[in-house]
Amino acid sequence: MAIPREGNGMVRPLRIDPSRCSRMRYSGSRCERCVSACPRSAIRLDDCLDVRVERCTGCLTCTTVCPVGALEAQADFDGMIRELASRPLPTLVVGCGKSGSPFDRQLPCLGMLSAEHLVALSARGEAVVQLDASACTDCDAGGMYQHLAARLRKTEEESGLPLGSRIRLIPDAKEIDFRRESMDRRGFFRSFRRLAVRGMTTALAPPSTDRKAMSYMDKYLPARRAMLLAALASLSPETAQGVRDAFSFPIAIGTSCDGCLGCVRVCPSAALSYSGTFGSEPSIPRFDPERCTGCGLCAEFCLSEAIRMDPAG
Repeated sequence: MAIPREGNGMVRPLRIDPSRCSRMRYSGSRCERCVSACPRSAIRLDDCLDVRVERCTGCLTCTTVCPVGALEAQADFDGMIRELASRPLPTLVVGCGKSGSPFDRQLPCLGMLSAEHLVALSARGEAVVQLDASACTDCDAGGMYQHLAARLRKTEEESGLPLGSRIRLIPDAKEIDFRRESMDRRGFFRSFRRLAVRGMTTALAPPSTDRKAMSYMDKYLPARRAMLLAALASLSPETAQGVRDAFSFPIAIGTSCDGCLGCVRVCPSAALSYSGTFGSEPSIPRFDPERCTGCGLCAEFCLSEAIRMDPAG
């Protein structure tokens, strides 16, 4: 099946913002996570962040590794979370457009599900999320299946969340447990309550993460990080701390820091900010670990080599 494309030939589910790319923000950056993750060598980082549409299969694996939001999947994932939080049925089936079985929610490709997406799915509601991977075998983007299975295992191990009991990757459509909500009297009132809860959830939800391309000076959290922080509020304090530790990227600022604040200016998510301590001593930047996505751009950009990032980042 042909990959759906916009009028300019770009793969529709993939949103690209070069102003967010570490390599575009700083020519000395060595980041090439998207290039390494792409199974078809479709991504270029030469003069500009670009995707060879003739090679791209739309698996969206690149969006799961980009730490700055330069590559993001276009899908109503917030809507899926709201439905999961208020769902009265014990299961939620998530599939793609190529899936032959019935499903409750559609994604452009299951390959877009990053570790942060998996945590968000696990943290909300009580329904078991069934990922319908029955179309992967005959799909050009089917190579994402093994990556997603490995991502599930790794996220469970590192976060301590029992993802296996809440999220199931199912390769055979016959094993899908799809249930429609009955619309008898009881079902009607369940639906009514769900709509009310959904409206309340929408009112309380964080602002939409859908953004247009911005300038190199704009700072905001990538959609995945914003989603993770929102999911933490649904977990117990102890569980949330374990997840927070798994997704933290501590940095250390050494004594060689001369207070130039170049790191503050180059940080795309405002994890580093001016501390307001100008004077005889260098102005050491303030670090907010919750906003740090581990891109490492600050350490690469620091002329004094004063910033050291944890190897996990």
